[in-house]
Order: sequence, then C-alpha cells, then structure tokens
Amino acid sequence: MNEKIANRVVGFTWNTLHDVPLAQAIRQGQDDGFAAIEVGQWDAATPAFPFLSASQISLLHRCALTVTLHPSEGNVLASVSPLVRQGSVIHYQRHIDQAHAAGAQVLTTHAAFAAPFEHYYHGELCQAAIESFHWLADYAAKANIKLGVELQPLAYMRTDLTSRSLLWPSFPATLADAERLLQEISSPFFGLTVDTGHLILLARQLRISHRDMLRFLRTHAGRVVHAHVHTNNGVADEHRPLDDGAAEANAMIEVLERGGYRGLYVAENPYPQALQTLRYLNRAFATEALAMRKDLAA
Repeated sequence: MNEKIANRVVGFTWNTLHDVPLAQAIRQGQDDGFAAIEVGQWDAATPAFPFLSASQISLLHRCALTVTLHPSEGNVLASVSPLVRQGSVIHYQRHIDQAHAAGAQVLTTHAAFAAPFEHYYHGELCQAAIESFHWLADYAAKANIKLGVELQPLAYMRTDLTSRSLLWPSFPATLADAERLLQEISSPFFGLTVDTGHLILLARQLRISHRDMLRFLRTHAGRVVHAHVHTNNGVADEHRPLDDGAAEANAMIEVLERGGYRGLYVAENPYPQALQTLRYLNRAFATEALAMRKDLAA
C-alpha cells in the first residue's frame, strides 16, 4: 500500500454488525481490511445501556484498530434549565473518560437537544448548547480526546424531512449555527464531525445549494475532526455505500482532502455494504479521483 493511501484511515461501525460481540467484530473488521472501528451501541443484548463495560474498554485498548466512540443515545445539552443540562454534561464527561481509557482518538456527539417545547426560547437554548460544548471541549482537551459535533437534519426522526421538529429543538441545526459554535469554541480539541449523508439531507431541507454546502466545508475544513461517509436519495437517511450514486458525498470528501483533512473516514453503512465503501475509498485515494463531478469541489 502506498503512503498516500496508508494515511487515510477507513473504519466501520460496530453497531452495524447486529448481534456480533465486540471481540468478533474487531476480528472481522481487521480481516476485511478496515483500519479503525467506531463504537456506538455498546451492547447488542442491552442497547439501552449507554456505557462500555470494563472488558470492552480493555478489548478496544488492546486491539490493533484505531478506535473512535460515538454515543448513540440522545441528550439535553441545549436545555435552558441548568439542572437538566448538567445531567447530560456529566453523562458525556463519563463518555470522554471511557474514550480515554479505550485509547480512542475522537468522540462524536450529536447536536445538542433541548427539552420538549423549549423552541420558544431559541436564543437561550443556543447559548445553553454553547456553554455545554465549552465544558465538554475543555474536559476532552484534558483527556487528549477530540470532540466532534455532528450536524443533523432538522426533524431528524422524520423520513420526509418536510418540517422542523418543535418537540426536540437542537443546536447546531443550520450552517450559521455551526459557524457560530466554531467561532465561540476555538479549542483544537473541538470541531465538527462531517456526516456526508446528513449534510445532503440538510442542504435539501434548508434549501441551500450543494455548492453552498461545499463552500461551508471548504471554509471550515481545518475544524473537521472526524467524518462519517455514506450517501442517500436526498429524502431519507438511507446510509447507502459511496458507490451507489454518491456524487454529492464524494465532492464533500474531495473538499475535505483538498482542505488538508487527514482524520478518519468511517463507513457508516450496514455490513457488508461498508465493504463497498472501503473498496471505493481505497480506489479513489489511489487514483486521486474522488469526486464524480470535479467542478463541484473546485
């Protein structure tokens, strides 16, 4: 493998290997050629339990794969109530502790959510989210862990993406929100987790052009700490592999590469479709031919 390809670490997500114990998933990922594993759903038998066990932490610390964590449960990091918000902050501090113990490089969190109907206090919930991420960024820096915030489509649990969810308002929910967050928190241990599938949906929902989305990524490529790669039909979050109609997703990766991003790319597809993304990225990095439409990334 040439040095150019070796510098691009491609991983898979454990939770896409349904009902497979962590040790088996690590072996399978290594055998299939992945160089990293992202752990999200800790235990297939008890998916509601959010934390890693001591044995799982030991497995991850000893394994040859690069490790990244992505807690999959929700949060109320944007609640206008300090007491409610503090519970989520403490929760994520424990995730950071576990990431450090497992030898992880990055921990990804979803956007900060507020409590039901707190959208009436939009200014306050935005400031609350920034304060929460400030605390967590400082805590992550002490643990030498990079914290990445993932932009999500509005009304994320809906499949038609036609309206903003008033029940669970979130921050950041727009590109302007993300820019404000990056301006407020300048720590090198804090940045964005780019999810190509989510950004395709978000661009459609916010009615912004794909060029504008790429311009945003180009401007902030230096603040990207992690990347989830997959594609979709522009309507639902299908998590399709990159070789399945992926012009927009490929152009986003091209922009990140040109912007100097050298972090992980996690194939966020169900197994074995993740293998399609792995092979596709390896071919693309080898030939420097990522974007199907080079003009989009120019």
